[in-house]
Amino acid sequence: MSTGNHRAFFRFSGIDALLVVLGLVGYLCFALLIAPLHPDSTAEYVLTDREAIEIADTFLRGNGFDSDNLIVTARLQRDVDALTDIQHMLGRREAVKFLGSPVSEPMAAYHWRIRFAETEADDDNSSRFAASSPVFTIRLSQSGNVLGFETEDRSRDAAAGAASSRGVIVRQAVAHALSSESVPADSVQPLLGTVPDSTLRNRLFFDYGYGGVSRGVSALQSSDDVVRIDSAGMVALARYHLSRTALSTLSWSLTPSQASRPEGTRHTRVRMEADTPLAGQRISAELGMGVTGTITHLSVSYEPQVVRNTAMQTTLSFVRAGVYAVLVIVFIVLFFRRMVARLIDFRSAGIDALVMGIAFGSIFLLSRQGMFEGLDWPVWAMILLRVAVFSFVGIFTSLFVFVLSGVTDSFARDRFPTKIRTLMLLRHGQLHNASTGSGLLRGILTGGVLLGVMTLMFWLMDGSLPKVTDFMLSDALYRPIVGDVAGGFAATYMNTFLLCMSFGMVAYGTSGKGWIVIPVVALGTVLLQLAPASVVMTWEGVLIQAAAGVLLGLAFLKWDLFTVLMALFSSTLLWSQKQGLLVAGADSWIDSLIAILLLISLLIFAILGIVAGEEERSVKEYVPEYVAEMASQERLKSELEIAYQVQASFLPRSMPRIKSLDLAGMCLPANEVGGDYYDFIDLDEQHLAVVIGDVSGKGIHASFFMTLVKGILQSASQMSSSPAEVLRHLNHLFYINVPSGTFITLIYGVLDIQTGKFTFVRAGHNPAILLRAESSEFAFLQPAGMAVGFVDRGLFDKGIKEETVFLQPGDMIVLYTDGFSEAMNTKRELYGDERLAAKAAHVGCARSASAMLRMLTEDVYHFIEGMGRADDMTMMVIKRRPEA
Repeated sequence: MSTGNHRAFFRFSGIDALLVVLGLVGYLCFALLIAPLHPDSTAEYVLTDREAIEIADTFLRGNGFDSDNLIVTARLQRDVDALTDIQHMLGRREAVKFLGSPVSEPMAAYHWRIRFAETEADDDNSSRFAASSPVFTIRLSQSGNVLGFETEDRSRDAAAGAASSRGVIVRQAVAHALSSESVPADSVQPLLGTVPDSTLRNRLFFDYGYGGVSRGVSALQSSDDVVRIDSAGMVALARYHLSRTALSTLSWSLTPSQASRPEGTRHTRVRMEADTPLAGQRISAELGMGVTGTITHLSVSYEPQVVRNTAMQTTLSFVRAGVYAVLVIVFIVLFFRRMVARLIDFRSAGIDALVMGIAFGSIFLLSRQGMFEGLDWPVWAMILLRVAVFSFVGIFTSLFVFVLSGVTDSFARDRFPTKIRTLMLLRHGQLHNASTGSGLLRGILTGGVLLGVMTLMFWLMDGSLPKVTDFMLSDALYRPIVGDVAGGFAATYMNTFLLCMSFGMVAYGTSGKGWIVIPVVALGTVLLQLAPASVVMTWEGVLIQAAAGVLLGLAFLKWDLFTVLMALFSSTLLWSQKQGLLVAGADSWIDSLIAILLLISLLIFAILGIVAGEEERSVKEYVPEYVAEMASQERLKSELEIAYQVQASFLPRSMPRIKSLDLAGMCLPANEVGGDYYDFIDLDEQHLAVVIGDVSGKGIHASFFMTLVKGILQSASQMSSSPAEVLRHLNHLFYINVPSGTFITLIYGVLDIQTGKFTFVRAGHNPAILLRAESSEFAFLQPAGMAVGFVDRGLFDKGIKEETVFLQPGDMIVLYTDGFSEAMNTKRELYGDERLAAKAAHVGCARSASAMLRMLTEDVYHFIEGMGRADDMTMMVIKRRPEA
């Protein structure tokens, strides 16, 4: 393709050059600055899954628990509340430094969760997934030290303590429980060594009322005395266990408000509190312990010294939900209104719905979380469940996208037709062209600008906090990049349409000013929280969301919807894949690499489209069916307007002023213009020709044929005084000049103004109604004659007959078209010639011609009330004045 043609389709301007620079700088800023700004950079896979499970299993067995026949899963995850509180107390930069130091190990911001669960006995274990009945959950620090130990059923604790008292004896732990300042643990342990396990299990008891530890130690030397562990011993036992966990760097004291809680003489529960806060957090630990020195429960809680104010986050969450609910309702209402008006492009909406339904549903096919976690189902059942969930989510998403796409596309064609042009090309498979290439290129570069701006704002505003989830990316999906590409594109598609085509379109439509789109899109981004970087909605987070919205609004105003879509997609994709760049040892690095390669491939495809894509003139524009119908309707409307003008032009503008005659006439056009026509032709001082007719068919063709009839009659009426001869001449010329099947019914007559003699012919028309002033009766005048245009000469000339009547003073003649006689009411009854003539006789000749015309018309309108007129209604009333 030539350069000139490309310039017509894509012009590389100064703005584009600036965008290239800013986009590349933005991606570079993101790559270089995100690590020191994000707490995920402090996470590390020091252990493998297998190593974490081995440590947890050793801990269980060391405390008397059996892990045989249990299914074990392990994953590294975040403590979202702890991360947020630490950043809130220290500031994000200091928090990142703190989390990267060894002193942060007790905080459990990033920790391993190892889950032991029961499974049903099955000969074919390969047909089972994860067990459905969890038993134990152990939390380890990243380096493998214990941070917590819980049983899913808390009632197991006492039983576990009793069981441990009959099984494992942790002699070193018991020694600490029996020690004191005068008798240290090192001195107690040799005494314990002299007591057999079976004897020690039977003699050890927790004693909540006894205060002397020395007796417990001395009791070891007696073969009969009970060895009692008092409250101080329980605290010592708790300190011993805490010293062997990730909490060992802290010093602990019994919580002042709570002493040890008895749970029998074989099991106890103690709540301890760290003497000094860590990172602004007060740390407490609750331990369940067996009398033989085992630990049966360990839970750690963190309480910030300064409570975060979450009022803004809560308020914005409610606002966000409310805005989404309102938008859904509005879109559904608009969809049905536009559908009724036949203004929905079902084909394009269907394409979007199908693609987005499959994309969004694929997330659930790949999901490792939620309803699929912990299910003990056969493989075939799990496959059916995933397919069922995929189908449900896909159908629901497709319905929503169908409504969203249908409404926004319909409105966009009214207000922003150029903004959806590239998207329309993509929908219908026209990928390799300069329009698509330029939109793709600008979108990816704008995504770089978005990432760069948000990263710099994170750098400048230390109070801005990234929003994170508890699970790592690789634990959420079997292959994160597939889910992020498919689901991410579907989500950004819906967000782009909601943002630009609802907020932006309404703003532009109501104000008519383009610049108003930018602040309104920024507001929509804040309310719906659509920025690529997920942030906690503090004031800093609001500013980041607003800045992203301003950039998206600028891109939409300057370019188009596809550019905004690709900007959101590319920036969201990289932000979601940052874990592979930040977390050391994460296997999701391959997903991050694929994401980068995907964007590079799209850039290459975009450049090829610009350089070697189709020329503008060869790109076939897609025109929706409803747009084609609207164009056809516009043409029809224009045609009808012309027809109305033509019809009005050959109707008399005023009635002839003749002293002896009272004349009235009208033509009421229906919604669809017909070919009704009436006229008065001044032949000479004594004779007046009258004509009323109805051309077959509707619309502009009928009007043009009536124009032809009028011209012929104007000429023929001057050539002959015989109405029959005039119609014979008209029939011949009309027959040879109009298409076969077109005809006209009419009455043509000549009235002698002085004598009242009326000679006329009827060519297949409705009969004339004669009203005599001397009586209240009517008479139909219907001489023989076929419609003009059926046949040429011959039969027509022989069949046409003239009839003459004399109008006495006060007499009337009513001429009309079938719009009167064939008017239909709601019962589908016709008004009819008889009813019209009877009504005319009832009105009587005493009325004026205009009064007769008005009263007949009103009676017909009353008859058809609720149905409307289906045809033109034309009528002429000729009355010879009584004084004539």
